[in-house]
Amino acid sequence: MDEAQEGNRLIKSLYDFEEIVTADFEYYCPNGEIPVPICMGAHESISGRKWVLWADELQGLSKAPFRTDPGSLFVCFSATAELSCFLSMSWPEPHHLLDLYAEERNLENGRITGKGQFKLPAVLKRYGLDSLIADHKEENQKLAQKGFPFTEQQKKILLQYVWEDTVALDQLYPLIFKRIRHHTLTAFRGGYQKAVARTENHGIPLDPQVDILKQLLPQRLPQLVQEVDLAYGFFNGMRFEETKFASYVEARNINWPITEKTQKYRTDKNTLSDMCKIHPEFLQFKELKKTLIDREIRLTYGRNDYRNRTWLGPYVARTGRNQPSGSEFIFGRPKWFRFLIKPEEGYSLFEIDYSAQEIAIAAGLSNDPNLKICYGSGDAYEWMARESGRMPAHGTKLTHPAVRNAFKKVNLAVNYGAEAYSLARWINGTEAEAQSLLRWHRNKFPDFWDWQDQEVSYALLKTEIMTNYGWSCHLVDEEVKKPNGECYIQDTNLRSVQNFHMQAHAVHVLQWAMMRCWDAGLKIAAPVHDSILFCSPTDRVEKDIKTAVSIMTECGEIVLGGFRIRVDVKRCDWPDRFGHEDGAEMWGKVCKFIPELTP
Repeated sequence: MDEAQEGNRLIKSLYDFEEIVTADFEYYCPNGEIPVPICMGAHESISGRKWVLWADELQGLSKAPFRTDPGSLFVCFSATAELSCFLSMSWPEPHHLLDLYAEERNLENGRITGKGQFKLPAVLKRYGLDSLIADHKEENQKLAQKGFPFTEQQKKILLQYVWEDTVALDQLYPLIFKRIRHHTLTAFRGGYQKAVARTENHGIPLDPQVDILKQLLPQRLPQLVQEVDLAYGFFNGMRFEETKFASYVEARNINWPITEKTQKYRTDKNTLSDMCKIHPEFLQFKELKKTLIDREIRLTYGRNDYRNRTWLGPYVARTGRNQPSGSEFIFGRPKWFRFLIKPEEGYSLFEIDYSAQEIAIAAGLSNDPNLKICYGSGDAYEWMARESGRMPAHGTKLTHPAVRNAFKKVNLAVNYGAEAYSLARWINGTEAEAQSLLRWHRNKFPDFWDWQDQEVSYALLKTEIMTNYGWSCHLVDEEVKKPNGECYIQDTNLRSVQNFHMQAHAVHVLQWAMMRCWDAGLKIAAPVHDSILFCSPTDRVEKDIKTAVSIMTECGEIVLGGFRIRVDVKRCDWPDRFGHEDGAEMWGKVCKFIPELTP
């Protein structure tokens, strides 16, 4: 039995533990580096023992000064921060972990939004405990972030500060714990935080030439914009002009999403990502626009080991997905940046990606027999095209690409709740044709549609939707203010409700996979949406790939009650670059205008 499973069996109440330890670290961590602990406060609630230790005292210990075995519960706020200090000092991790940040995220998901609302001061305020935190908390944080050396007075301030946070956690955890509906699942969420902390500590290996790119890209961007814009005509120098984009879209009769407030065409990253699936001709524009967002390149990486490290943002998205900084995390940057990812000498990288995961999860959760057969065929869109009679029995994506692509867009429409009018534009057909395709889908997969309709109806009735692993989201109507000052109530977004289970259960599959892969001794460099990037010595990589494939396949079966999700493997050995096919053309253009780079 692995750690997460054992934890799920044991954590039922606070009375299960012989000791309960609350703890908080202050540490210094330059961007991209491994944290350097400054001090730690800890308190064992049952016996009353306490520890307030400075850096030299911490570094002199081979393990935590308190118990971390199965008889003890470690309580903290935002566990990846505390666990990063454990890892930097090579301390054994706590066996049982209660992360108050993760639990509060789950309890208030969808109901509380806004910057800073899930930081400790805001959470304490919600529970009426804000008096426990000093008014000068922000100043103390800045003091810690400046790093060593510290004066005796500064040392005294930081030790008092870390102890105040520990006392605050003592008061907070009983209040949060009694609100948790499924206590056994706290171990699942805490176990995932351990996997995230290990992954953040490992980092993603980059080509040291990232320094060259960081220096020269801002200077060469005007040439890159001019080159890419030859295909579009959206820019005036370096300035993107919405009117030119609108003319391009309207001249081609493209059904493009607009904003409710301004009635202008949306060009945010999520819209562009979705629309490129339907209109791949916008791919280079998407890559360019994303490049222009962070012109100075704020990727964070170690100055000695060139590993990209940043907070991965676990549980930040409403579906529970990670949401790391788009500028600091290389997988949040344009696809062409992935050509900077390069294994170190003697090592290999491999990425294992769940294939057509949303269809698999829909089939597994709804238990629709036809949808299971469809996914099991190996190419769901070909299967749909043949079953509908729109593609002959011997047809393939090579012989009938347009028909297969139409069913790919049907699946997108089903997942995101698009109407026949939108689908008609996506497939360049009539609204009647689109209605026919959607009707066929409903008739072919009735169990899926019944399940989805029931889940949506129940969620709207309860004003909450919840996964099989207890991750919930409150459905709250939001007040929206128009530019003229008028306000209106925006109803719950039905599309996000329809797609919630597919997205959130995909998160659970990945969470299981990361925990179990780390427990198996594999090294994870990063989670990437529905895939995982691993790092392995080249002489062991084939064995590690086999192990990772087995674990990730099994994790899909765990979440979906035995239904298997296929995986695809991509391997990169030193000295090759990792890369991504969608970014290859742009990478070539970047190298053209920055010849100082070695392609």
